[in-house]
Amino acid sequence: MAALSSPRGRFIQRMYLLAIFIFLTLVSASSADSSDHTCDAGSSPGECIAPSPVQTPNKTYPECGLYMAQSTIPNAGLGIFTSIPIKPMDIIGKGDVCLPQVNGKLYTSGSTLNNPFEAYQWTGQSMGMSRESSTKDVEAICPGLDCVVNCNPALINTYKSSPLYDYAGLHRAQDPGAGSFTPYHNGTTYASKDIPAGGEIFKYYGDGWFTSRPEMFDDSFPLYHDYPDAQFLLGNWTAMKLPEHIQQELYEDFVVVWKNSSASRVMGAMPGNAEDALAAAKDGIAALHQPAATRSLEWLNENGRCIDNIQPGYSSLRQAGRGAFATRSLSADQIIATSPLHHLARTTFLEMYELQESRDPASGGLIPVVAGVKGFQILVNYCFTHPESTMFVCPYGSGVNYINHNQTLANVRIQWAEDFVAHNQTLVEQGSLEDFVFDTKPVLSFDYVALRDIAPGEELFLDYGDSFEEAWKSHVRNWKPVQDAENYMESMGINVRYYKVPIRTAAEELTGPYPDYLQIRVHASLADLEFLVPGNFTWAIVDYGLPARILERFLTENEHYYTIELGVPSTEAHKVQDTLNTETDLNWIRKEKVPRSAIAFFDKPGQTDIHLRNAFRRFIGIPSEIFPEKWKNINEASPA
Repeated sequence: MAALSSPRGRFIQRMYLLAIFIFLTLVSASSADSSDHTCDAGSSPGECIAPSPVQTPNKTYPECGLYMAQSTIPNAGLGIFTSIPIKPMDIIGKGDVCLPQVNGKLYTSGSTLNNPFEAYQWTGQSMGMSRESSTKDVEAICPGLDCVVNCNPALINTYKSSPLYDYAGLHRAQDPGAGSFTPYHNGTTYASKDIPAGGEIFKYYGDGWFTSRPEMFDDSFPLYHDYPDAQFLLGNWTAMKLPEHIQQELYEDFVVVWKNSSASRVMGAMPGNAEDALAAAKDGIAALHQPAATRSLEWLNENGRCIDNIQPGYSSLRQAGRGAFATRSLSADQIIATSPLHHLARTTFLEMYELQESRDPASGGLIPVVAGVKGFQILVNYCFTHPESTMFVCPYGSGVNYINHNQTLANVRIQWAEDFVAHNQTLVEQGSLEDFVFDTKPVLSFDYVALRDIAPGEELFLDYGDSFEEAWKSHVRNWKPVQDAENYMESMGINVRYYKVPIRTAAEELTGPYPDYLQIRVHASLADLEFLVPGNFTWAIVDYGLPARILERFLTENEHYYTIELGVPSTEAHKVQDTLNTETDLNWIRKEKVPRSAIAFFDKPGQTDIHLRNAFRRFIGIPSEIFPEKWKNINEASPA
């Protein structure tokens, strides 16, 4: 055998070590590729899902703690930065609204228009919006921090969170404002790890966001869960206890070459040289990336915009639900917030359509077709335009979507953003509507400016314009409750108030049915449990469960248990993405000894307040003095 000190011996030793390293790499990569990591509802990675959000505390803040500025990721646009050190489980921001967009894909699937929200929206399921449609086609537009925050898989430092859900005390039987604002609010973000002052905030989008864009991210682009695998390999590399020069040669000659020539995502997460690898083995791979993702506080103050001057709370205007309040003293003419804008040159993405099933001549299956416009998405109430234009702009700055209308008490105005990286003033001054039809990249922004000195805790108001004022007054004058409104109780309230009341069986419902707007569902985990064990089932905000039939009820030790059938979508139904009702093709499974806590009520799809036929819909007006003449293309904008 050749001596290890000879060139041939050293070569054999290095080949042997390399073989061990390759084996460990393959084992790690195989483990990493065996599951589909996402951050949608029901995903198991604990790093992705935050605890249920809490109400934002009513505090004042002496200095800006959160900035919006150009991201540290090249070509990623804007990002969110903290100016103070953040610890795990600290709340970031004040919690923004989320807006369901219902059946948007179904009625734009054949359109040549690009969806301006596509790269900024979350799945409706992950935000607890499954109840809004019988199809799978519900997207969540969360126009605040969740629309601006970027994703750097090496530095994910927040949990994925979901909004709270309530109507702010309004009831469809007595309040003209019912259905005029989103019930999804206070989408709170929590830190998952330490973030240094000046650090950019990153939230995981889910693997699919990257893998669905192969033209931007090839097979060597590391995903979130590839970094722990790479860290594991670095630990094995340093555990070999080789002489430092051999260890570095092994890394440079083989690992770096492999990294640069392979399509392995795990190898893509490995440091690019031996020196960095040693540092990463000691301090973590994230520590290598953190300096490049950190801005100085001086740079943020000069180039960024403060985005924590606003916090939500219950508005002094009852029919408005929630409102915006100042977190600190604000001076007259101070820019209190800046918001980039999604633009829509046509109203297609604001409309809500009546759908009906039709027989597909190709497949023979039932498919949804548009039967006409039945109203407008709740999104329209959060977007701006002029009465003489079809050009809408929808802000996604943190907190600004809580600012309500009050012509008498207005203390805030909008203007086109000044000296802001995400605003193109040339387009405002010279652009036409045609410039915005097919290019959906956000290029416009608003500044929200204080009209006078504003005290901490004072509610903020805009003047939405005479057109909005007249539309609201007309709505109130002519408003009447929908049929049976007085008997409506929102399903979450029913679950809280009557959680111990026995559930009626199917036989009992023949003579005493539940209200037609309600449905009974059971905890989705029941489908995977062969034997039920005693204990309570916990429903998260995003849980929607599975449809159920209650067959029998019996009492055991002062607790009610049930025999049920739960509906599980068939394999074929799982494949169907666009169908009018995704729960018509079900396999029914019998389960016995189901506890009361595993059963819950939900509103049927299309029965929540945002679907009310008499819900108020009206855009926010952009003042004529700042609205470009070239964008005026009609006498009166729609929706009216």
